[in-house]
Amino acid sequence: NTMEQQVVTWVHPPIRMYELNCDASVSLVDESAATGGVFCDHGGIVILSFAAKIGFYSVVNLELWAIYIGMAIAWNKAFIKFLVESDSLLAISPLRNGCPLCHPCFSLVQSIRSFVVAGGDLEWCHVLLEANQNVDKLANYGRSLTDNLYVFNNVMPFFALVVQADVSSTFFSRGF
Repeated sequence: NTMEQQVVTWVHPPIRMYELNCDASVSLVDESAATGGVFCDHGGIVILSFAAKIGFYSVVNLELWAIYIGMAIAWNKAFIKFLVESDSLLAISPLRNGCPLCHPCFSLVQSIRSFVVAGGDLEWCHVLLEANQNVDKLANYGRSLTDNLYVFNNVMPFFALVVQADVSSTFFSRGF
């Protein structure tokens, strides 16, 4: 069973669209869990970002919470046309296709999908982990927070290098 090598890079959103890139982080050692998200414009400029320490849930539930928190922030900032990216296909799939009432994340999925019903113009996108590095750094940072949610209006020093790598479309190898 050989894995095919791929080259992965972050892609800027189209003109007049924003992008919300989300991720979650879990530590089984101290049972801490957090989410993070980054909003970029079509030029790849980080507009704002967030990190949130939240309770210990399943990974899919955490990925969905990252999307929900990001969409709530987007709605409050009047970002109504954007892409939502996550490296969790298990989180993106029920957002695209819906999920049955018996799904453990049904009400959270419905809450997220309600942003679309309320007039948001958005697309759900699955991205590979390697194209999600800046938000992975934010989610990991979120586990160290003492409060629930931090929203950053500029690029924080602890993730500036990975943001620069994304903006400059640095290529990452996958499958080695």
